Amino acid sequence: MEPREIIISTPLLDSAILDESELGPDADEFSARAGMVKFPEEVTEESAREVSRVLRTDIRGHQMVIFDLSETLRVDDSAAIIISELVGLATRRLPYKVIVCGLSGEVEKSMNNHGQWDRLTRDNFVADLGAAKKRARDILLGRD
Repeated sequence: MEPREIIISTPLLDSAILDESELGPDADEFSARAGMVKFPEEVTEESAREVSRVLRTDIRGHQMVIFDLSETLRVDDSAAIIISELVGLATRRLPYKVIVCGLSGEVEKSMNNHGQWDRLTRDNFVADLGAAKKRARDILLGRD
């Protein structure tokens, strides 16, 4: 079976991250201060360029993004450079935050070789999507 190469980029509604009591009575039900990028099993230069094109626009519309690498088994060097550039772009836009979940093994080694992860605090590396949403919640509530 061929590896899945589709990268999914989607806004995360505040209501998917925060409890109803934390939203407040005047909250916009369609507010999405966070976005999520779900990376495929293999990330190539071509797929990373597509993410870059989409995220450069999305970054302007959100306060944070979750990079979900939990199903990613391989990131080629060109793709790692592009993703690192995106992290750099995002973290230069204060108070923009990048949360990375599911980073491990060869993917972690590849990404560490291309810098930019040092711009993120250890708190922004989490095990899974549930922990990423919890981290996003803490950021949105000013508990970071």
